[in-house]
Amino acid sequence: MNYESIKNKLKQVGKELTIEKMISLKLAKENNKMLYPTNGLLIILGILENTVTKCSRFKGTNMNVFLDKKEYSGDLFNQLENIEGFIKNHINLRGEIEGLQRTDTYEILEVAIREAVVNALVHRIYSNLGRDIKIGIYACSEGIEHDKKYDRLRQI
Repeated sequence: MNYESIKNKLKQVGKELTIEKMISLKLAKENNKMLYPTNGLLIILGILENTVTKCSRFKGTNMNVFLDKKEYSGDLFNQLENIEGFIKNHINLRGEIEGLQRTDTYEILEVAIREAVVNALVHRIYSNLGRDIKIGIYACSEGIEHDKKYDRLRQI
């Protein structure tokens, strides 16, 4: 099993993933001197079939017409980046020029976007097949749905 994507992501932030740490974090089990992945590792790697996130940009305030739709699978680190990118592409960006410097600010704080998406990925019940995380961006609000919970990022 290839878990290089996780190792590389952790290395980018100065962390190392060893076999001992994987066992300690319950990402792997050792049995008869063989190492086996746990469901936790399979989820992080995006190998389980129900680790998909669906993102949609809707016209208006209901789900009748969508303007853009993407599905992201694969490891959760890449899903996080893709979802954040999708959201940022569909919310307003404000630019403010002061002197020779321009400061761009999204209408929703980037830290709030990341927190909401991470919460959805971490707290999703992955054993509940057929219930993907859904990101909905409407004309008046943005929200994330996962396992009957709904986090509203902003509502006008």
